[in-house]
Amino acid sequence: MFGINIRQLKVMEYQCSPVTDGKTSVAIGVAGIVLTAAIIATESGLQTWELALLAVADVAMLAWGAYCWKVRRKPFKRQITLGGLSDRLYRRGHWLFAACSFVRCCVEYAVIITLITLLDGGTDFAGAFAERLRGWFFLLPLIMYGTFREYLSYYQYYHTPAGLRRDLFAKTTKTDLYTEAMKQMNDGKEGKQH
Repeated sequence: MFGINIRQLKVMEYQCSPVTDGKTSVAIGVAGIVLTAAIIATESGLQTWELALLAVADVAMLAWGAYCWKVRRKPFKRQITLGGLSDRLYRRGHWLFAACSFVRCCVEYAVIITLITLLDGGTDFAGAFAERLRGWFFLLPLIMYGTFREYLSYYQYYHTPAGLRRDLFAKTTKTDLYTEAMKQMNDGKEGKQH
C-alpha cells in the first residue's frame, strides 16, 4: 500500500507567497501565548526558565509571522520531495496526514525524552522519565510546528500555479533521485581511482 520505490521520488522546487506562512505563524504564536498564560495562571509547577523559554518562543513566532504577513513581499523558494510517504499520505487524505504526523510527533518526543533519560543514568528510570516528560514539554510544540510546516509545504505546492514549479533534475534528461545518486557514487569512485 505504501511501498516506496526510490525511482518514484522527485525533488521539486516552487515559489510561494510568504502571506500564508505569516498568517499561520501569527495564529500559532497567539495560541502559544494564550497557552503560556494559562500555564502561568494555573501555577502548574513549571520553573521560571521554562516559562520564559516558552514565552520567548511564542513572541518570536508571532514576530516572524507578522514580518512575513505584512512586510515581506519576496516569495519563498522551497523544495519538496514527491512520491515519498508524506506526499502519499497528503494526497490520500489531509486528515490521515495530520493524524499520522501527530502520532509521529508524539513518538519523536517520547524517543528524545527516553534518550535524555538513558544518557543521564540513574536508578529510577520511570520516575526520571515522567519528570522529564513534564520538564521538557516545551519541545513538543516545536516538533509539532515542524510537522505543521511540512503540511503547509505540501498545501502550498499543490496550490501553486504550474508555472512556478520546476523539477530540480530536469536539466539532465529524465533524471530521478536514484539515477542522480548512482551518478554521484560513480563519479566518486572514478575520482578515487585517478
